[in-house]
Amino acid sequence: MKAVSYSHSLIGLNCRTVAINFLTSAQLGPDSGLPLDRVVRIFFMERACLLLAEEKNVLPLVRAALKDYKVLEATSIKQAYKLMRESNIDIFVVGINFDDSSSTELIKLIRLDHGYDKTPVVVQRLHASGRPLLLNQILGAMKRVGTINDYLDLYHDPDFGEKIRACVQRALFVARVAGMAQGAVR
Repeated sequence: MKAVSYSHSLIGLNCRTVAINFLTSAQLGPDSGLPLDRVVRIFFMERACLLLAEEKNVLPLVRAALKDYKVLEATSIKQAYKLMRESNIDIFVVGINFDDSSSTELIKLIRLDHGYDKTPVVVQRLHASGRPLLLNQILGAMKRVGTINDYLDLYHDPDFGEKIRACVQRALFVARVAGMAQGAVR
């Protein structure tokens, strides 16, 4: 039952604090003999399956940043949909545009699929786009209403890899704690 109260306290707390509180209450904290960071990684961040939908020329950059995950790659909406049907995906990382479609078309498919309607979606931009202000407003609104979990505007950002990794870890953590809370309620 503790997972229920911890999921509600995610608002206003960082994920590390929630993990420390949860793991300590589950007797997996400092007294377990394992470093807490390792316990958090093992308990919450085991090798997740990630669908990366991005343009072909950007794929290697993002793949390198997410090397700790099982990365499935799609450069078209058709490939992405096929991988959705064949795999058990834990999180989607979607570029603004990929070879035959846009991120909003893929997000629509993800959210309409009952198997993935609650799966985290992170949208990122690594290259120039025609209307960045409009794009930021649209994706910001999608984040506020919960259609996507996060939007990262990383154009010309030298720390893009670190920021993508941190965002994916945060989204997976929140989704897993929420899933644990739902399991405790049932």
